[in-house]
Amino acid sequence: MKFSFDMGAVTAGDIEYIEEELGIDFVAFQDKVSTGGPPRLRGKEMVGLLYLAGRQANPEFSLADARAVKLGEIEAPAVPTVAPAAPNRAVRRTTARNGAVGTAR
Repeated sequence: MKFSFDMGAVTAGDIEYIEEELGIDFVAFQDKVSTGGPPRLRGKEMVGLLYLAGRQANPEFSLADARAVKLGEIEAPAVPTVAPAAPNRAVRRTTARNGAVGTAR
């Protein structure tokens, strides 16, 4: 089961509901979810995210449905890869002078 999540589609009622029912501080929750990588969530936060994502796909999706999702059923998003940084100017000059990768002096 793949859950996609659009923070812009969350309603004020959804926010109120997960804050009241799960005791989640939505601002802190939003910060964790909006990091760009897979979020590191505690149990209640995971249920909240599953609930919000499930509701976006199916308005009848309930908190009980979110609690029933098995971890093996969740398709986590791929971890973004970071390209290696380009060498700085000093390293490029040293390399050009010595013909090999070196350290700046």
